Amino acid sequence: SKRDTGKYDIYKSAIDCEDVLDTVFNEEHYNFWLKKIELVSKKIAKDTLQIPTLKELNSYFKERGDWNDVTGIMFQDLPDKQYYSAVKPIEYSNKKVYFTYRKRIQLAVFNKQVIRTFAHFNTGDCF
Repeated sequence: SKRDTGKYDIYKSAIDCEDVLDTVFNEEHYNFWLKKIELVSKKIAKDTLQIPTLKELNSYFKERGDWNDVTGIMFQDLPDKQYYSAVKPIEYSNKKVYFTYRKRIQLAVFNKQVIRTFAHFNTGDCF
């Protein structure tokens, strides 16, 4: 959403995902990714004596990772608190009932050449 305007934009894209590491829908890819994160986390923790931040992990993979065959990573961005993922409540039997959802699935593209199209699709009002 764009808080200043009260609007949100939706973009539509066609992406060649043949060489994307799919940690959302592919269990083998997910387990591979977890192992890599664990190895890098341990290395950074050993070197710095601190738990690595997400930024440090991403920087490590970007600078030192051998990901020539991987054109991107699909991952799930889950909220860490229930209220971040709650759909507007409905009243039911004098109670507020929340329906939760997973916030979003994202694709980090490392090679822009796999993006076939990218265009604005729609603009809507924020609630």
